[in-house]
Amino acid sequence: GEFVIEGVKTTIPFHTKVMADEFYRRGEVNTSFIQERIFKQG
Repeated sequence: GEFVIEGVKTTIPFHTKVMADEFYRRGEVNTSFIQERIFKQG
């Protein structure tokens, strides 16, 4: 038999992307920020 051990999946990559966004850092966000800025960036 073979085993594959993986780490726990987290949302760290998502939060890193949010915190790196210049609009977020300037506080220029609204309720559509995630949809418009984060998901469209890929």
